[in-house]
Amino acid sequence: VLESYKNMGLNVKGVKAGDKFLGDLAGVADPEARGFALGAAAHGIGTARAIELGAVEGALSGLAMALMGFATALLLPLIEKYLY
Repeated sequence: VLESYKNMGLNVKGVKAGDKFLGDLAGVADPEARGFALGAAAHGIGTARAIELGAVEGALSGLAMALMGFATALLLPLIEKYLY
């Protein structure tokens, strides 16, 4: 996927961490636990990269991740109510 972005002239960064994540989850059978762990780790990688760029970038990345989690927790039940 990253190679196709390079051909488009986009400056996209990526991490090949699937083996690490899936290896750590090898003994976890619960799909909800696996999904939660993968989602949290993926967001953590983005925040770690932002921290490498600078303190302000890291702080705002963490803030954005927290706000999106908060908004999802509040809005998803309302949206689901209208979908079903």
